[in-house]
Formats: sequence, structure tokens, C-alpha cells
Amino acid sequence: MLALLTVLTAIAIPNFLSWLPNYRLNAAVRSLQIHFQMAKLEAVKRRTKVCVEFNIGGYVPAGMTGGYTVFSDTNSNRVFDAGDTLIKQVTMPVNVSLISSNFAGNGNGTNTAVSFRPLGIKCQLLCPVRDNYLVRFLIASIY
Repeated sequence: MLALLTVLTAIAIPNFLSWLPNYRLNAAVRSLQIHFQMAKLEAVKRRTKVCVEFNIGGYVPAGMTGGYTVFSDTNSNRVFDAGDTLIKQVTMPVNVSLISSNFAGNGNGTNTAVSFRPLGIKCQLLCPVRDNYLVRFLIASIY
């Protein structure tokens, strides 16, 4: 019986260790998708523009660098500053790092926020694109 348990453990542990980083990455993507949907709903509820601003960090194998802020953007500058209302602050989980973000719209390649209008007409959908343990996000507009 002990030999059988040893063999099963020897098979299961390597599979679990290779599965765990992918699970953490998927959980971070799901969380981000949920917060995008929350930002859209908050924009409609509050009748004001709501943004998701990404705060990038450097790559660290242990993760937990970078994150994003969901806020009510009262002055429409897509930056969390004085006068804006914080809705949610998120830090990347263990073994997940946010190292880059850029969205079209400002022309200089430094746009790190996505905004949702209060009408609720235009929805922006987050689509993860995988490359091993790297996830790139594409924003697709849906009408």
C-alpha cells in the first residue's frame, strides 16, 4: 500500500507544480475581466465615466508587482487623481506580474487606462492572448 501511495505521489506532484502557475494566471485574467465588467456597470450606475488604470511594475518571478485601479473619473483625464473616487485597487497575485500596458487613443504610446462611458452603449471586452506564461490583452469593442 505504501509503495502504491509513493508512486501516485511521484506522478501527481510534478503535474500539480506545472498546473499551479497556469491556474494563478487564469485566476488573474478572470479577476481582471470581472473588474472590467464592474467598471462598465459602475459607469452606468454613477452616470459618469469610470476607468481602469494599469500601474505597471517590473518583472519579478515571484509576481505581485503591478496592478490596476478602478475609479470614477470626474475630470475625464483617465488618470486617478484628486477629485476622483476610488472604486477598487488591485495588486497582481503571487507569480503574476503586470509589466506592460498600452491602449490606443492618445497617440504617444503611454495610455495606460481604459474608460467606460455612462451610457452603457459601448462595451470593451478583454481578450487574453497566451504565449506560454505571458498573457497579452487585446481590447475589442462590441456594440
